Amino acid sequence: MKNVWFISVVLIFLITKKYATAANTIIISDQSASKDFKRITAQDLEVYPDHRGLMSFDQIRNQTFRSLQAKEISSNGEFLFMKKDPCVWIRFTVQGAHNKNNHWLLEFLDFNIKDIKLYLPDEKGIYTEFQSGYAYPFSSREIVHKNLDFSLTLFSQPQIIYARIEPGSSTVLSAEIKSYEGFIQYSLTEYMLLGLFYGIMLVMIIYNLILYTTVKEKYYAYYVFYAACVALASMCHDGIGFQYFWPTHPEWNKIIQLLAHFGLVVWTLLYSKWFLNTKTNSPKTDKVIQGMIVLTCMLLVGILIFKPTQIGYLIVAAAIPFVIVYSVAIKIYNTGFKPARFFIMAFSFFFLGFIIRILTYFGFINNSIVAVYSYNIGVVLEMILFSVAIGDKIKTIKEERELALVEKDAIQQKIIEQLHENEKLRTKVNRELEEKVRERTEEVERKNQDLNEANTKLKELTDQANQWNIKLDLDNRQLQTEIKEIEKARIMLKDVKFDEFSSVFPDERSCLQYLAELKWKDGYQCKKCSNSTFGKSKTPFGRRCTKCNYDESPTTDTLFHRLRFPITKAFYMVYLVSLKDNSLTVDELSDILSLRRETCWSFRKKILESRKNSKTSRKGTEEDGWAALALISIQS
Repeated sequence: MKNVWFISVVLIFLITKKYATAANTIIISDQSASKDFKRITAQDLEVYPDHRGLMSFDQIRNQTFRSLQAKEISSNGEFLFMKKDPCVWIRFTVQGAHNKNNHWLLEFLDFNIKDIKLYLPDEKGIYTEFQSGYAYPFSSREIVHKNLDFSLTLFSQPQIIYARIEPGSSTVLSAEIKSYEGFIQYSLTEYMLLGLFYGIMLVMIIYNLILYTTVKEKYYAYYVFYAACVALASMCHDGIGFQYFWPTHPEWNKIIQLLAHFGLVVWTLLYSKWFLNTKTNSPKTDKVIQGMIVLTCMLLVGILIFKPTQIGYLIVAAAIPFVIVYSVAIKIYNTGFKPARFFIMAFSFFFLGFIIRILTYFGFINNSIVAVYSYNIGVVLEMILFSVAIGDKIKTIKEERELALVEKDAIQQKIIEQLHENEKLRTKVNRELEEKVRERTEEVERKNQDLNEANTKLKELTDQANQWNIKLDLDNRQLQTEIKEIEKARIMLKDVKFDEFSSVFPDERSCLQYLAELKWKDGYQCKKCSNSTFGKSKTPFGRRCTKCNYDESPTTDTLFHRLRFPITKAFYMVYLVSLKDNSLTVDELSDILSLRRETCWSFRKKILESRKNSKTSRKGTEEDGWAALALISIQS
């Protein structure tokens, strides 16, 4: 019983393995030759990501490959390269079905694969390495063709084929097994179409170059440079440039592709700027286009310096200016600029071809020859329509100029007629004006004579008035000086109110100035070093010693030092206390000065103590009044 179970399990395992192997085996029969090719789909592949790219073929054969995940398969069943995997190993199984012809071609359709190493077994299972890709000189290829082609010999037993791929800028792995007849037929058709495309481009370039050298108009130069960049970018994409123009310099592939796309963007913007006349029709857009040209140049420099292989950044960035220019062209056409219609049609074909090519590139559309070269077809139609657009715009400009000339002649005729009428009217008006001017001149001369006489009399009166004004000014100044002196003397000797007192000492500066005059009337002498010279002080009317830098304020060593209420009121309190002596109470001082009772009491006490301590120094002085008390307070 156990043996039966064991045999059953073994049979189930073998059957499962057989069907699993058969499901992943690509069968190539003579019927495939009638179709010319057999597409290798994602279901036929197994994959092993080599994240570091250091594994050898012997090491990879011992690894466990896995089937592809949904995110790694395009919409038409092809393998998508993941950006995180710089190097990927794939394997698939092929088998010949007793064919008469066992010699086939394995072709990788994308020229942009950087490096591919293919390992093909012979009948004994011994593997041979073949390499290709744009990282190697073109002469190293086994088959001289722009795509990556390898000779493939099929056997009746299944054979596992390994490939190590560095995708570069490729995103989709498109591979086919072809018969030699199908390969030759497809290649002839492909090269014929490419020759037709580049022939049309060359004719357009030469034709517009001749026009530029003849008429010297810069827009033909824009067109020539744009067409040259389009042709160069196409050569980089389809591999024609690498095959025929720089086959020994594979490192030029990405650099030339980068410069071609850069020129494509810049010359398109310059051509669009001229053709749409954005400086007049859309000034804001004109500034945006200039800014995009500068940004494209900066992006080019950044990619060349930091990531010269990342041309995808410039291709993505190029889409933005094209979309903006296309939308601006539609807007300007709607405003009545008719030549923009061919411009819009040209861009429409360009966008259509570009979109079909992108969808084909990412696997949304099958790889037919029309789909693959839809971009080239769109570019050819675009270039033809651009040339038609230039002619249409020149025709429009010519018609506008002719219409302007007709309008100009009509306007000039009207101007001549109007000038004749104006001349007659001018002659008539001039005669009338001359008569009126003569009469008016005589009248003005009489009035000028009368006015001169009046001015002479007025000048005499003005001189007399000026003399009286000078005398009055002198008298007023003398009177004001005498009034101030009288008021000051009155304040010094008599009882006056605070308002009158404030007219002499209205603010803090006048009080400090008065204190400074009292304090240093006999000359300055430093309290620290006895120096007699001083400079400008930080405080108003102070003195700073030039020798020891001691800075002395007018209030230093006086009753007013570190005063906590206005000095004008302190002056008046000293005045009242010195005049009334002790007859004024603290409450009266508080009412008069609007100060707190404690403040008046404290300062009044300070005044009385200072006066009491300085009576001796006052003996024999002739000065009287509150100024004497101020002097004594300074000295004490």
